[in-house]
Amino acid sequence: MLTLIEKHTTRGLASLFGFNGQFGGGISQNGGSASNQTSIIIARNTLFPETKDNGYSGQRFVLFTSTHGHYSLEKAAQMFGFGSKAVRSVPVDERGCMIASELARMVKEVKEAGEVPFYVNATAGTTVLGSFDPFAEIADICHHENLWLHIDGSWGGPVVFSKKLREKRLRGCERADSIAITPVRTFKGQTIHVSGEFMNFH
Repeated sequence: MLTLIEKHTTRGLASLFGFNGQFGGGISQNGGSASNQTSIIIARNTLFPETKDNGYSGQRFVLFTSTHGHYSLEKAAQMFGFGSKAVRSVPVDERGCMIASELARMVKEVKEAGEVPFYVNATAGTTVLGSFDPFAEIADICHHENLWLHIDGSWGGPVVFSKKLREKRLRGCERADSIAITPVRTFKGQTIHVSGEFMNFH
């Protein structure tokens, strides 16, 4: 029964973000770090399935996140054998949002250096300024370069429950490959977690 509840809940959450395809759904996790880590493994195995059996075979994989992105990316890179230096920090603007043009420039430089870019972590509500990255612009780059786009919505993802804020803050999120969200609700002025972390994907 718990598995059925999880599948039903994650399908509903995924649909809120516009993930309405055949494989829309997700899994529950025990925190934002675990959700981000899972997205990296899914991205690697999807884009480079040979790594499941052969490892990295000398390839130097690169992940991108903003300078205000969560530290869980560096932790994951260490855990999964990429090394923390594989995580590249993309500059942010005065609002704390990732600068898409800088991401495009850095992806080009990485490829010219013989490295393999494969994953971009955008943020829906940074823990620094509460900033939301420009998902539509980032998605354009990811789709052009065949990069996995993950959105870390652990902090700001619940704005999806507000029609007004969803349209303003999450424009383009439906073009991501995966999204992490911690659903919360407010009761008598206190924020109460109603479930664990969820990692939704197409």
